[in-house]
Amino acid sequence: KIAQQNQRGIWSTKYSRPIPAARLTNDSKGFRLLVSEVHKISLGDRSIWITLDGDSTLRIAKKDLKYFEPKDFDQYVGRKIIARGWVYPYRGKPVMQIRHPFSLQLFQ
Repeated sequence: KIAQQNQRGIWSTKYSRPIPAARLTNDSKGFRLLVSEVHKISLGDRSIWITLDGDSTLRIAKKDLKYFEPKDFDQYVGRKIIARGWVYPYRGKPVMQIRHPFSLQLFQ
């Protein structure tokens, strides 16, 4: 955490710095660290969808909820987060699959 805060070692590279989710394009791909405000939480049949800045969305499959402590995802709305994971285009928008709580960091 200290190395990350001080941008030391691996944290000094441009790939380890979060980028604003709004900067993603509809064809963005690859591993990313995103920073964004959470605008909305939606519950689908198989996933929880977390709407970020721009057209970016996080997806948590219901089958992966077993890895998360029971929590109210609505606590994220209006707050800033950092999300870590692989971005892929889905229905013309950038989506990041979140499989574990370590992939989400809520700002205090």
